[in-house]
Amino acid sequence: MTQQRRRAAWRASWATALLVLAGCANTSEPSAPIATVDASGAEDEPDGGQPTVEIRKVVSSTVGACDGIGVTARVEGQQCYVLGDAVDVGDWVLDAQAASRGDLGWSVRVSVDPDRFGEVRAAFDAAGADRYLLVADGRGLLEFSYAVLALDAAFGPLLSEREATIGAAALRGDPLPDMDRPAAGPGDVWLAVLGVHVCGEWLPNAPSTNAEADVHSHGDGLVYLHPEEGDTATSLGAFMAEGAWSTGDQGFTIWNGVEVREGDLCPDGRPGTFRWSVDGELQTGDPSRHVLRHREVIVLSFDPVGEQLGEPPQLEALPEPILGPDFTGSTG
Repeated sequence: MTQQRRRAAWRASWATALLVLAGCANTSEPSAPIATVDASGAEDEPDGGQPTVEIRKVVSSTVGACDGIGVTARVEGQQCYVLGDAVDVGDWVLDAQAASRGDLGWSVRVSVDPDRFGEVRAAFDAAGADRYLLVADGRGLLEFSYAVLALDAAFGPLLSEREATIGAAALRGDPLPDMDRPAAGPGDVWLAVLGVHVCGEWLPNAPSTNAEADVHSHGDGLVYLHPEEGDTATSLGAFMAEGAWSTGDQGFTIWNGVEVREGDLCPDGRPGTFRWSVDGELQTGDPSRHVLRHREVIVLSFDPVGEQLGEPPQLEALPEPILGPDFTGSTG
């Protein structure tokens, strides 16, 4: 990827994020992949708890269980990656801090060592990958693309506070904090993905709903979460209610007049089965009670047993964090 293309991608991603909020692979063979690690807890860390941190090129990724290949990369979920070579950046960070960006969520603000600046920038330029993964002791923390390095840099936008806090600790070389997976609270601006698959096909995006609601849609395949003070009504059921839709443990009634229940028949005559998943992992119980979290991928499906779904097309609308200049111009 040329520097011109990276800059274009940087501008396009920022413009997309700002416009969205205003409205409310590499085919080379990978090196040996890192073993799967449970994102809910880090492995035993060497050197007094200081993690070994790498930046690895992403060859491919899927939402769901890793089956022993790649790493679980979402701090707040499960995404499996096959990784290529590490980028040789060494100790390039003087300081890294999680910073709130208000309506743009959180970012990781980074002070780059000026003595290493040219070397690190050249390493990213030489790597030329579309996507990278920040890895600490075999635990994937943050996927990002690369724009152009500055002495005052940032990973962002639209990280959750948890992603930013853990990513900053890894870049500083500190022990990774053991943080619970929180729900959205007052002041958060979070995004989740919602895909619906019925009888062999992905349905169109959920239509736009009331942008003043705590949880709503802009018709782009994403669910927007920014609860007001004292109100954290950000369940999937609350989102469904905004569109006069509903879901339960037997099926759903949603947009485009789609209404399915366990045991109904698909057009080919086969009975359908209702399932729902979060970040590729099948769930049980009533999905309407599920409290949505930042960067989750939610799938509702009604298909014959054995139907392979793949990734929902709505996943493409989720903005990808970028490593580039800190847009405040300061890391102080």
